[in-house]
Amino acid sequence: MRPVQLKKNQLGFTLIELLVVVTIIGIIATIAIPNLLNATQRARQRRTMGDMKTIANAIAQYLQDNSIVPRGGSVGTTVTTPNTSLNSALIPTYITAIPDRDGWGNPFRYIVSARDSYTLESRGRDGINNMNATRNDQNWDHDLMLSNGIFIASPDSGT
Repeated sequence: MRPVQLKKNQLGFTLIELLVVVTIIGIIATIAIPNLLNATQRARQRRTMGDMKTIANAIAQYLQDNSIVPRGGSVGTTVTTPNTSLNSALIPTYITAIPDRDGWGNPFRYIVSARDSYTLESRGRDGINNMNATRNDQNWDHDLMLSNGIFIASPDSGT
């Protein structure tokens, strides 16, 4: 095998040109990576909000048929998903499967506060009770809360 030889008029890249290219790639990566991480968290938050709305729609249909929200336990107690009594009340008549985890892998919390009133919440990325999410909130640890089909704590809730 013969080594490749450059012709007299064919030259390679200089060290300066390579350094400029590497610098430009570094600048682009510095800008793009935080935006990508932010977009990933926003997608998880939106998925969680969509799942919560899906559960709320099933509960609303159940409430319309039975004049009472499904009980996960006694009034005032908090249960986490998956919950056997909640599943048996809603599946398969009102929903095919109840999403049991939010976008970050934490269970949803379901609280029945009265005969026809409930709250569904996601504790956010960290899974612990934090400040409730507010309008245009990008702190992914803040809690999302839906009460009787309406978000009371979310980036879209208007507070």
